[in-house]
Amino acid sequence: MNLRNDETFQKIEDEISINNGLMKDAWIVYKGQKWFPVIVNDRTTGVSGFEVNLSGKWGANSEVGRKKFPLADFLMGISSGIFPAKAALRCKRLDDAQRNGRNIDEIQFTPRLKELISRIRESEMMTRAPMTDVSLIQTAVSISGLDSLDVNEINRIADDSTGSMSTVGESADLQGSDLQGYEHDQEMRSTVELYAEFIARKYYVSQGFDVRKLGKPFDFLCEKDGKVIHVEVKGSRTKLDSVILTINEVYDAENTEWQSDLFIVDQIVVERKGDVLVAGGGVARIMEKWVPAKEMLTPSQFRYRLPDHSKWKVLK
Repeated sequence: MNLRNDETFQKIEDEISINNGLMKDAWIVYKGQKWFPVIVNDRTTGVSGFEVNLSGKWGANSEVGRKKFPLADFLMGISSGIFPAKAALRCKRLDDAQRNGRNIDEIQFTPRLKELISRIRESEMMTRAPMTDVSLIQTAVSISGLDSLDVNEINRIADDSTGSMSTVGESADLQGSDLQGYEHDQEMRSTVELYAEFIARKYYVSQGFDVRKLGKPFDFLCEKDGKVIHVEVKGSRTKLDSVILTINEVYDAENTEWQSDLFIVDQIVVERKGDVLVAGGGVARIMEKWVPAKEMLTPSQFRYRLPDHSKWKVLK
């Protein structure tokens, strides 16, 4: 699907231009008033687009995490669900010039924009169409659970012809992981994790699900015709016979109010091509209606509550 050739997209884009960057086809209700997304121009860099703060914070001291998206990339981000629920979208009211961040998870659409987003999802633009802009993949990096990852220094590119995922950044050791598949190198770990999520999201989209990225306490929320699935994704370069789960991941999967799936992509092949890590291949498997059996869980960490002060010898 080429958005540039889509009549609805063209009309919305033209109207945004006429309305000085304001998108009237989407809004967020805050304290009973509608706030509309607005294009923001960066005077320093000259970059313009709809501004999303991935950290969810706003104000003068919350520059980290802000990204500006052209209309096409913004709609692809909405349709694919890669914006975290906590993200804030810069908006304004019709009767006020003030611009503030509003919770993107509460965004609503006109029928024509809702229909356009539905068609974008159906065409799987995020997995099949070539990307000329890496901003969406940078967004995916920033919400991959690695709080220390510097998204200003790392770019990711989805290769539509091979199904691989590439990473540009600092050098990484390409050798090995431990028995449970944990990667100690941050760049390698994020490459493997994002590739596994890429494969999992593509699978559920192909099954007709709306897929939204959450990250915690599970990776993807998948919905179709009233059916809800919580998907936990694990990836590794090794062949896995065990995975590491957080206590919240276990609690969520044990809850029978919804279906949980465990999606594994292991034996992923990662190669370095110059400054780029390229992930591909791998063996994907899924355990549907997954409930972690108690006998299959092994404690790997304990929380120790410190005794009261009378038990301690304080050093001067």
